[in-house]
Amino acid sequence: MSRRPTTHELEALIAAHAAELAALKAENEKLAQRVLHLEEQLRLERLRRYAPKSEKLKERIFNEAEQAAAESRDDDDVEAVAVPDTGLPEAPKPAPKTRGRKPLPDDLPRQRVEHDLGEDQKDCPCCRNRMHRMGETVTEQLHVEVKASVLQHVRFKYACRHCERTALNTPIVTAPMPAQPLPGSVATPSTLALVLANKYVDGTPLYRVADALGRADVSISRGTLGNWVIRASELHLHRVYDALQQKLRSQPLVHGDETWVQVLKEDGRDAQAKSFMWAYRSGQDCAQPVVLFDYQPGRGQEHPQAFLAKAIVCDNLKAGVVKALWFEPTLNQTFAAMAEHYDTTILPTRSRKPRDKGKVEGAVLIVERWILARLRHRRFFNLTDLHSAIADLLEELNSRPMRHVGKSRRQLFEEIERTALAPLPSEPFEYAEWKTAKVHPDYHVEVDKTFYSVPHRLIGRQVDVRLTYRAVEIRITRVSPAMCAAPSAAVM
Repeated sequence: MSRRPTTHELEALIAAHAAELAALKAENEKLAQRVLHLEEQLRLERLRRYAPKSEKLKERIFNEAEQAAAESRDDDDVEAVAVPDTGLPEAPKPAPKTRGRKPLPDDLPRQRVEHDLGEDQKDCPCCRNRMHRMGETVTEQLHVEVKASVLQHVRFKYACRHCERTALNTPIVTAPMPAQPLPGSVATPSTLALVLANKYVDGTPLYRVADALGRADVSISRGTLGNWVIRASELHLHRVYDALQQKLRSQPLVHGDETWVQVLKEDGRDAQAKSFMWAYRSGQDCAQPVVLFDYQPGRGQEHPQAFLAKAIVCDNLKAGVVKALWFEPTLNQTFAAMAEHYDTTILPTRSRKPRDKGKVEGAVLIVERWILARLRHRRFFNLTDLHSAIADLLEELNSRPMRHVGKSRRQLFEEIERTALAPLPSEPFEYAEWKTAKVHPDYHVEVDKTFYSVPHRLIGRQVDVRLTYRAVEIRITRVSPAMCAAPSAAVM
């Protein structure tokens, strides 16, 4: 027969089951918290991967209007909290908040809209006699009207009656057209300012700007807006950028950093290639803070050197570039030594990419049109006369005011570039040729059929040989150069 459990055994069994049940509940709670944590991580990961990244998530609120209005009411109902007495002098009290609607700015233009009673309503409702106007009640409303209009520039033409009757040709004089920000474009200065402000101040993509103009019955394509932005930058904004860059270079302290960006469609590069946006800012104690951005294809040291110091943008010539790479091209040692001597940076352009040095190409075109073209029918019998004619036309070109700027190249040079000039080094650059050689077992190096002795520890190693008209330097990495005043005996 099976023995019946005693009362103590049953109580112990119940206690064990209760403890097991409590442990299972605790584990269940722990697993539930873990599931909630993983679900939150999954939600955040989906937001990071699939949600829009061009706008802040916290501003993408469906009921933003209701929430902003509720916050405004809550701010009005907040009571001031009593501050304990610390013994310190009282801080200036902020301007008290006024309840109700804030008045509209006084500098906004006012348009008066009058509302009057009808003639049959100007009789007194009590005695039916005629009433007189005793005053007026003014209520102001904010009126923002977005509409497009077309400006027709009418230029009057004038001709001479006397010449029409007596002369073979009648001169016609037309009133000049005012200077336009984008010659040949339909965009006025206000239209261009609207597009640029939407693009760079409000961060609105151009396709949204095109949609907004379409709602005003103005059909402007996204490509046209892009051309407006590019031409405005090339004709006007780059001058502001250059002036700010000169201001930034004159600061004693400049902060800089870079972050990578991805450009989908760029000539000569894959869509997956990384580019870098460099940011430069003046110091905190600068009276006129300057913040500039510089787009570059790499993060090498030559990019900040070129931005903050002097730089020479040249062709990708084979005589100066050993490895033609747009990100970090390798210069030959003579070219690099010349740049180091004059404290500058060499930035070769890409092959068959004239836009990399568009300013230089544009300057060459101007010289061809305004100097060479004007001299093409003249004959010179010595270089002195040719140089004199070129110098006269060059001075005329530099002194002629530019149409889109209103100043001459000479004036811009005196105002912007002259202050950035630096004196030349005290010693001239010494031209040198570089060659690579291998140290022979007899610790000699052969250069141009001449042998030079080096320390024996360099036997079998590759060394760089620098030849100048004064000396021969044999260099190796992390080893001081061994100067050889005279060649050793030739080995037959």
